[in-house]
Amino acid sequence: MTSIGPAMLRYLDNHRNTMRSLNENFARELMELFTIGIGHFTEQDVRAAARAWTGHGLDDNNRYRFSPGDHDGAAKVFLGQRGHWNGRDVIDLLLRHRRQAHVRFFAQKLWSFFAYPVSLSDPVVSDIAATYNRNLNAAEALRAVFMHSQFRSDRAVNGLVRSPIEYVVALMRHTGFDCATAHPEWYLRAMGQEPFRPPNVSGWRQNDYWITESAIWARGDMAGYLRWRAYSRGDLEDVAEVVSWNPRTYRYTEAQVVDRALRNYGITLRSAKTRDVLIDYVASERNSDTSWGQRAGLLMLPLLIPEMQLA
Repeated sequence: MTSIGPAMLRYLDNHRNTMRSLNENFARELMELFTIGIGHFTEQDVRAAARAWTGHGLDDNNRYRFSPGDHDGAAKVFLGQRGHWNGRDVIDLLLRHRRQAHVRFFAQKLWSFFAYPVSLSDPVVSDIAATYNRNLNAAEALRAVFMHSQFRSDRAVNGLVRSPIEYVVALMRHTGFDCATAHPEWYLRAMGQEPFRPPNVSGWRQNDYWITESAIWARGDMAGYLRWRAYSRGDLEDVAEVVSWNPRTYRYTEAQVVDRALRNYGITLRSAKTRDVLIDYVASERNSDTSWGQRAGLLMLPLLIPEMQLA
């Protein structure tokens, strides 16, 4: 059960929540971040929920332990319901008396995470919420997301800016390098997403949250490093002569060179503009006297195109 998972209890301070020293952090975030959202509970509800969750803590080995002596067993009023509520009762009451708020909140969270950001009033939220509302089965809600017609729309295909970790995973997948070779730990902090260190209890936000000069520069640094690893591996050796000063030695057209560079990483484009920009790059390199850098450029630029930044 996630609500009594040691990581959750420690992260949201409920291991310090006792009847003698009430800590409201877990109770508040349970409602605000994970179940119903702002506007569907009161400060009285927060306090009552915190009292219900007293005593749910950890032992000396960081394993879950319920301590009856730390629990407030007195009557509490939560969501207008009076009773001697314990922690699990709070969740049951939320799902019973704020069910509609919960199913829409959960549907919005799922769709915004996997497809593109939406408001609670978006029709797609109603579709997912209707499925989830049948029996509160998260697996069925996920299936409804993935099978929805809008999930295959152009908006959904590139509807999210990849977080740094998602971008790193994409780089490693397309280049074929593992963590020991790619060393994502060298770059993630500069990109703005260090694993297990979110900025606050709500976690990392999406989309333009990741678009800063320093974060984009860090992505370029990692792409540059993987370019060097791919170059050393021998990627695209057969197109090294495409910038030869003598046009008669060209083996491929600019377009063919770009297509080979994209196929090298298994990247599929949805934008003709991206391909045209890469073709212009090859053409400009053919007219320059820096042929030594052309293959390396073709190994780096595909890792920085919009299709690699979006998900």
